[in-house]
Amino acid sequence: MNILLIGIGCCLLTVSAKTESAKDRLTRDLLKEHQPAVDPGNIELEFGVMVICSKFDKFTAALTSTVWEYHSWKDSRLSWNPADYAGVNTLRVPAKLVWTPDTKLYNSLTSFTERDTETNAVLKSDGTVLWIPRATYRIQCQANDDQANCKLRVGSWTYDGNNVVLKQHGQDAFDLSNYDEACPSVIGTHSAAVVSHTYPCCEEPYPSLDVTFTVKPRGA
Repeated sequence: MNILLIGIGCCLLTVSAKTESAKDRLTRDLLKEHQPAVDPGNIELEFGVMVICSKFDKFTAALTSTVWEYHSWKDSRLSWNPADYAGVNTLRVPAKLVWTPDTKLYNSLTSFTERDTETNAVLKSDGTVLWIPRATYRIQCQANDDQANCKLRVGSWTYDGNNVVLKQHGQDAFDLSNYDEACPSVIGTHSAAVVSHTYPCCEEPYPSLDVTFTVKPRGA
């Protein structure tokens, strides 16, 4: 009886070994000792905001926007040789399993930014990590007749400019190419730039993506 059980166990192990895919092995090898709480060091973060929909409340001058936040950086701990894994050069994993930057909307009306933390991170074999979570921004604008002037400031909450080099994504880091024409508000002129700031708490400069833009009700 014991010999039979041992034989069955060996067969199961053999089948399991044969059915393990290259992605199974790669995921195990990359993440078995990875510490998500530890940053990769020498961080060059490319960041941008893609606006999907906005709604401006003219009575409170508050703007609510649904956005996609573009983050891209390199983490050498998450690089691999595709030849060792059947040519696999891209892997998708839950973002919580890897280090991600602590970007925040500095001038948010709420104490937190509603962000879809369940969004996967896309890993490339050269160590590039791409993370584009959806988020909801709520900010206060300055009303001016039928339109309002608004500002966004997004940057790392704890990493200063000595730890993170912030770069804007593309020529227009405030991207409206996916904006839904059915949304109740229209975004007009806008500009975006990476700016360094100092705060009373700290002497180090903190870089952020600063965006200024106008918004008005559709049809106004």
